[in-house]
Order: sequence, then structure tokens, then C-alpha cells
Amino acid sequence: MSLTIPRDALVITQGQPKAWIRKADSGREVKNIFCNECGAQLFHERGDAR
Repeated sequence: MSLTIPRDALVITQGQPKAWIRKADSGREVKNIFCNECGAQLFHERGDAR
């Protein structure tokens, strides 16, 4: 499932997530944010996100 929300509407209440960046086929950077405990993907951000 995917849901688009403003970045400032998302609040992480516990822990410190980790991230890795990849280039999409479009050439844009995508930042993948995941749980540093279990590795579950939490969300991702486009490099041009506003």
C-alpha cells in the first residue's frame, strides 16, 4: 500500500531510523527510510520532495 502525505505530517515517535539513497529510473534520488532494529521499510522520499 502507498499513501502520499506531506513530510511534516509524519512523526516518528520512537527510535532513530536509518536511510539509504538510490537513483530511480527517472534519474531522481529516492531516500529509503527503514527501521534500524528490524529493517522494515517505513517510508521513502523523493529527492525533489517539497
